[in-house]
Amino acid sequence: MFEVILNNLPIMILFLSLLLIFPFMHQPKYSFYLVNTGLILALIMQNLILISPAFRFLDFLTIFLPEDSTNWLITDIILTIFLILHIVSKHQILRSHSNQSISLLFMLIVISTLLIELSSSIFIIALSYIILLNSIYFLSFTGDYKKDPIYFKEFREMVSFVTFLLIILILSVAFDYFSYNLKDLSYSFTSIPSIRKYLNYFGFFITLGLFSGFSFIFSRSIRKNFVNSSSFTVGILTLVFFPLMGLFIFQLLTIFISFDHTLGYIFFGVAIIDLIWLFAELIREYSKKMAQDRLKFAGILILISGIEFQVFLLILSGYYFSAQAKSLFYTTAIIFYILTLVINSILFALLEPIINAYDKNDVGKLIIFKKTSVELVFILLVPGMFFFKNSPGYQFFEMYYSSLLSTAQNLLPNSIDLIILWIILIIGIGLVIFKTLSIIWIYNSLYFSKSETVSSKIHQIEKNNRSSWIIVCIFYISIILYTLFEFKIE
Repeated sequence: MFEVILNNLPIMILFLSLLLIFPFMHQPKYSFYLVNTGLILALIMQNLILISPAFRFLDFLTIFLPEDSTNWLITDIILTIFLILHIVSKHQILRSHSNQSISLLFMLIVISTLLIELSSSIFIIALSYIILLNSIYFLSFTGDYKKDPIYFKEFREMVSFVTFLLIILILSVAFDYFSYNLKDLSYSFTSIPSIRKYLNYFGFFITLGLFSGFSFIFSRSIRKNFVNSSSFTVGILTLVFFPLMGLFIFQLLTIFISFDHTLGYIFFGVAIIDLIWLFAELIREYSKKMAQDRLKFAGILILISGIEFQVFLLILSGYYFSAQAKSLFYTTAIIFYILTLVINSILFALLEPIINAYDKNDVGKLIIFKKTSVELVFILLVPGMFFFKNSPGYQFFEMYYSSLLSTAQNLLPNSIDLIILWIILIIGIGLVIFKTLSIIWIYNSLYFSKSETVSSKIHQIEKNNRSSWIIVCIFYISIILYTLFEFKIE
């Protein structure tokens, strides 16, 4: 127990903040500042622990160092996004009709998200995932207006289904292998020939419960109701939940499923089918004639955010064609995750004003978004992510090509596997380019295509628009520093 606390000190700080929130729930301002304090302390402590080996006066913190600090670097990004998103949404949170519960739900989302990323226990991961889904479910009811719970009936049923699957998973693992640890189970599966044949089935069983949690992305009825959520909730989904879950499922599948060309074909086929469906939904969403532009663009944002799952599937399908390029594919997935965060943050910053400007009762209103230099400057900087060495876009293309090329060199000429690898390469790069170009398309659609204005909304739009670019600014500063100091993700 003491060892668990040592390896999760930042999460313990967040747990303490969560407990302190309860006495102040009737005072939303105090609970709001408690959340910010907990996040800041967790960030400071985590970074001090990470750098402690380099400084003698921080030696006493080295006992808190985790075995693998890579995941802590990812949680650094996640905590930063959570903190900034919470701060810039202050007005939205405090004016909500349910502001007393938002801080509690938000902290549950933060803690469960970090536990999913950091923990190796199936029990903790399953429990955290259930808490995460339920917290997002209840957070969706918060905002400027009350929502009918019947709108989220399908999501509630999906959460129940995931709960059922994960409980069965935990019981079956405990019964057969007497262990809840992912690392121990992975070692058992790969080292014991008698159970190796069950490897693929077990990996699918694990991810079935987790992947079904994404069904609301692809379900029209659930998506229709999530677009009515506050921009705070949409930001959590697009900036944290979707990208991290895509990366986490990729990590699980690479641990528990052995190299198998058949599985590569399966994931490749699933990615192609999902992409066809996704683009059909994008066309359908864009061609809708709706009373609210908010609903249309919020739906488009959620669909575009789903593109990363298809890229992860493509990387995963290539992963199964070669054991030699395992580390290259894994690094490619990490770099793509970071690139996705940057692109999603820009898309969210562009669309956040329209999500805030309208609510469910503002039917038939159009708004002109006043153009400022902020949006234009950040959009003009986007190509720098792809043309400067060590920036995430450049590294992604480099590692993506290298991993597939390394795999291709071990395949027979003119084989079907070689053809599929080239298709994976072209589609993967094409999807990243499409997602990047969607920034320009949305910018043009929002700021150049309106003919009427609602003057009472303009001031709030400009204020929100400036604050929502803080996350983008931090990402850009990090990219510039990494490029200048020739930092390279390995």
